[in-house]
Amino acid sequence: MYSPPRIEERAPGRFIGMYMEMSLMEDQTGQLWRKFMPRRHEILHRANTAVVSLQVYPKGYFLEFDPSRVFVKWSLAEVGNVSGDEWNVSTEKGENEERGDDYWNVSTEKGEKEERGGLVPEGMEVFEMQGGLYAVFAHRGSDPAIFDHIYGEWLTASDFELDDRPHFEVLDVQYRHSDPDAAEEIWIPVRVKF
Repeated sequence: MYSPPRIEERAPGRFIGMYMEMSLMEDQTGQLWRKFMPRRHEILHRANTAVVSLQVYPKGYFLEFDPSRVFVKWSLAEVGNVSGDEWNVSTEKGENEERGDDYWNVSTEKGEKEERGGLVPEGMEVFEMQGGLYAVFAHRGSDPAIFDHIYGEWLTASDFELDDRPHFEVLDVQYRHSDPDAAEEIWIPVRVKF
């Protein structure tokens, strides 16, 4: 029924977008995307036209699954072709170090937009993602059963296990969740089982 994934090494990336804390029980994904999509054109130096829905789960999230447990969801666009000096992005872990999120860095200090030469639109943040190995599933439609397949069937039968890095979906800018022909790529962070 589902096609097997391709296994791909993803390079580190820089994204700009908006985020909200939420849980599966109190899902605010629609609200987040309604804020982001009308403003996505304000992001300069986009790497492509796709948008990214990205989840940062707390360590151990899938070991003790609880639908009320809070995670961070982002609506993003990947950016490229800008030198590090133009960004002036802090490499300090700050508040994320306390949460154990050593794979992403966000700075929310006021005045940052001016320090970065206006590259980060007001009300948006930078998300720095480290690279790593991913299982990439091509999916069409809005049936959530794909996630049961990924986590309950494919992962347990594969040579891989989940890695503690962001999970994300790459969506065409025309993507509509309710469209049965909507296409997306689901990127699941993995590492080889030992």
